[in-house]
Amino acid sequence: MSFNANIPAATDKPSQSQAQILANFGALNTVFAVDHLAFNAVDGGEHEKVTLNAPLGANPGAGGTKSSIYSKTSGATQELFFENSALVSQLTGLTTVAAANGYITLQGGIIIKWGTGTGSTAGVANIFPVAFPTNCWNVQIITRATKKVVGVTINSRTTFTAFTDGATNIYYIAIGN
Repeated sequence: MSFNANIPAATDKPSQSQAQILANFGALNTVFAVDHLAFNAVDGGEHEKVTLNAPLGANPGAGGTKSSIYSKTSGATQELFFENSALVSQLTGLTTVAAANGYITLQGGIIIKWGTGTGSTAGVANIFPVAFPTNCWNVQIITRATKKVVGVTINSRTTFTAFTDGATNIYYIAIGN
């Protein structure tokens, strides 16, 4: 049964159109039952899941105060995106390398890298295993030896120089995009 927007008509008596009204409620219940808990259940009407249409080829362009969550093809994979008037952010399929020298890409394109390197009094240039695509904003280093950290210089999106009070291994965390 499909929903009939013309029921009841202004001239209908409820007793005469009751069957059609009940059919409309049945049609609405069928539609609302998709991805929702049943209305007569505890927490009835709440979402169980959200099913999205086929992936979009482009961002839909949320405007004003509206926001959208949608699926879109990214490369060869269907991914989930959030969009509002200020940004488009990919929510799934973000790159992570879980290793001693690794990184994670967060929503909005922020990248956090971690790893090991070396430092010395004269400074040692350390190369990130994978360059930051745009910027390296901050690098923090520590040592596990008796040597102290003197400083760090960000050279580019690919390297930083670690200064310590003698030759030693260092551990770093770097943030960029």
